[in-house]
Amino acid sequence: FVVIDEKVHKRPVTLGIREDSLFEVKEGLSAGEKVVVQGQYGVEDGIQVKSEESQ
Repeated sequence: FVVIDEKVHKRPVTLGIREDSLFEVKEGLSAGEKVVVQGQYGVEDGIQVKSEESQ
């Protein structure tokens, strides 16, 4: 899911290389886009969320 204007949108991505818990995203995201990385199991397309900057 990506976050646009405080709403989540489901977006298909193509993955490449995986190393441990890191994944290369080959297609489907642009640099700087915000993605849901926590709590994604309760997320549905179009719901409003409050985003936080990563630390």
